[in-house]
Amino acid sequence: MTGWGVRRIGAVVAMAVALLAVVVPAGHGRPAPAAAGAPNDLVYVAMGDSYTSGPLVLPHDTTWVPQDCAQSYFNYPHLAAAAIGATSFTDVSCGSATIDNLYETQDGLPTGGANPPQLDAVGPDTDVVTLGMGGNDVGFVGLALDCVRLLGPPLEQPCTPLFTAGGIDSVSADIAEVGPELGDAIEAIHAKAPGAEVFIVGYPAALPDDGQACWPYVPILPADMPYLVAKFKEMNAMLAEQAAAHDATYVDVYTSGIGHDACQIPLVAWVNGVVVVPPSFPAHPNQLGLADSGRVVAATIQQRLAANAAAAAAVPAAAPVPAPAAAPPSAPARGPDGITALPITGGEQTPVAALVVLLGALATVRLSRRGAPPAGR
Repeated sequence: MTGWGVRRIGAVVAMAVALLAVVVPAGHGRPAPAAAGAPNDLVYVAMGDSYTSGPLVLPHDTTWVPQDCAQSYFNYPHLAAAAIGATSFTDVSCGSATIDNLYETQDGLPTGGANPPQLDAVGPDTDVVTLGMGGNDVGFVGLALDCVRLLGPPLEQPCTPLFTAGGIDSVSADIAEVGPELGDAIEAIHAKAPGAEVFIVGYPAALPDDGQACWPYVPILPADMPYLVAKFKEMNAMLAEQAAAHDATYVDVYTSGIGHDACQIPLVAWVNGVVVVPPSFPAHPNQLGLADSGRVVAATIQQRLAANAAAAAAVPAAAPVPAPAAAPPSAPARGPDGITALPITGGEQTPVAALVVLLGALATVRLSRRGAPPAGR
């Protein structure tokens, strides 16, 4: 074939290649990820006992629970929900609740009401769960009340020996027993809401952190206060341990409340003793304490969600999956007219590619039959 014929064939082939470049995709990797849109809805469910519900911190909210639960509009879940921008919020916390009431209806409330199982509020769309529970299972409020001594020695003796008789600390034993029950409860939450972040909220500093008594203002004897403080801290440590062991985040509302215990004067105390100013149930957080817990809970949730978002953003995009290597083509067959038959190929653009190659082949045959151009051209 002459140089002229080669140039003509080259032009046809170049046109075919250009057309193929337009109609045949360069690869078959995964589609690019969609651009990030508006933030998803944030669904928050709160569960807990009276330290969560906030009894006698008026007014009470009966949106999700009966009046008997004494749930305050100013409890820490309500405050945290507003702070984190929850688009859906459910609070089923109820006074006197125990871990069993996560699974079973809490009946026998003061005026005959009943609160359904708290876990019923959790579902697959839940994003955030807070749980403040365990104190009633340990019996801590009852323990503190058992240690109230209005008259003191010699008429009343310290309570500590009652709980440590025979060298066995019954309160520590109760705390150890409740631990696995709380762990199971956390796993039950994960099972109902696999994508949720779970937060275990501790108990605030109800008693002086240094163990110094203020009897009779808070009627616990100096001999008993160190023991009660130690058990209170031990209970919080158990909550933190179970949270860490079951993929949950512990929320420390104790540390920020040090110095605001029941021994402090009104408006300095965030947990009331027998003096309930501002109003709350005795030996429970008042509105000031609930506000502090709300701040700490909200900050902890926001930090966790921000860390999750940063971690997700740091993950590199998935590399394209290469197309499988094509098998070597078999030797082309020739038809009766001498035109090479097109191999059978796969791919989304097979008909178009075949047409382009066919046109190129016909042009080649036509040129070869015409022969070289006349001399002098």
